[in-house]
Amino acid sequence: MIKRSISSVICVMMMFSLLVGVLPQPSYAASGPWDLLNDNLSSFTSTGWTEQKTTGFTGSVTQNTGNVTIMDASDKSTYLLKQPVAPASGAFTFEAIAKVNATGTLNEFTVRGASYLISFYLTYGTSGVVQNKASSSTKSYVAVPKINAAGFDMFMFDDGWNNANDTGTSRDGVEALPSITNDMKGLADYFQNKGLLLGMWYSMTGGYHNRGNDLADPAVIAAKKEKISYLIDNYHLSHQMVDLTEFWPNSDVTTYSHPTDNVYRKNVLTNHVLNEVVDENPDYMVKYTTEVDIWPTQE
Repeated sequence: MIKRSISSVICVMMMFSLLVGVLPQPSYAASGPWDLLNDNLSSFTSTGWTEQKTTGFTGSVTQNTGNVTIMDASDKSTYLLKQPVAPASGAFTFEAIAKVNATGTLNEFTVRGASYLISFYLTYGTSGVVQNKASSSTKSYVAVPKINAAGFDMFMFDDGWNNANDTGTSRDGVEALPSITNDMKGLADYFQNKGLLLGMWYSMTGGYHNRGNDLADPAVIAAKKEKISYLIDNYHLSHQMVDLTEFWPNSDVTTYSHPTDNVYRKNVLTNHVLNEVVDENPDYMVKYTTEVDIWPTQE
């Protein structure tokens, strides 16, 4: 039962197996306009819920008498989704009755509105409590309708989605900052469901201008390919922006390059690995700017 719950998107997402059930309405529950959504899932399809699955996964949603069982796996997700729902104004309460029936699992309930993304996590062994583990806001649920209305089909996160500073390799990570979202996969699924191709600015060196990992190093290039592949597989990444000064000259002699050839090696290895990514993902697009070669004027 989900009561007093108002949002434009409501998602019940599981990592293994969850039983979503029905209990009698508590005596304290308000009536009328306060219960804008009060679904007991005795027939989830008739109340507007739809079954959603991560690409390539064959999980299941089974309608039982008075509840729904959702079977899932650790690397893929199956979930129930209801949208759109009237967005909340002011304070509201989100309640869900559920049971987790496997140890070591983490199950999620998410409410998305015009300017908020709130996730509640329920773990095995928790009795009558939904843990408020993550709460963040994102402007995507305001921007996306405008993007659709304007007729655009692509959306891109620019520099800053995965880094809080300009030091070291702070731009090398594949998880978004909490200020963007605590559920990058769910956000990417949302963009895909809205018909948008998601792109990201993603530094090849993992750093800012003239810093980060050495792209002349084959091991660095191989590790970067794995991270780009992760973004494609998990976030439906369709295009990547590459700029900042990525190909600065090194003054040191290494086992893999020399000061006289390291800039050339960086260019060749980077182009080669990105071509490999495109060969494996033919629809993937890489966008270079001339800024990658400008040095030292970007200091």
